[in-house]
Amino acid sequence: VFATAPCADILLSGNTLSDVGGSAIGPPVDDLVRVAWYPNPFVASASVSYGVSEASRVRITIVDVLGHEVAQLVNSAHVPGRYFAHWDPHQLPFGVYFYHYVTTSLQSGLPLRSESGNLIRIQ
Repeated sequence: VFATAPCADILLSGNTLSDVGGSAIGPPVDDLVRVAWYPNPFVASASVSYGVSEASRVRITIVDVLGHEVAQLVNSAHVPGRYFAHWDPHQLPFGVYFYHYVTTSLQSGLPLRSESGNLIRIQ
């Protein structure tokens, strides 16, 4: 699993990230927090890009069709920014898997976002 660290000195105002000089950086936060898997369907491995708009604990897990957790890609604190993780299920059979993406505010401890979807591993 690989996650990139965001740049330092980034400020969040409304739904816009900006540098310390006030210049907008990147897309609006609404676009920043989008979770995107690629490729899907996949043969050997898949990657996910995701973002957080405030200091959060991020957890990304993969479960099989029976609901058994087969991988935990991320379970750590993040500052606002865009991140990437990689999943290589070489030991698992081909088929359908599901991801669960959950963020919790580091400040309040309340859930911020939850998303689930499917991943298809083909031969």
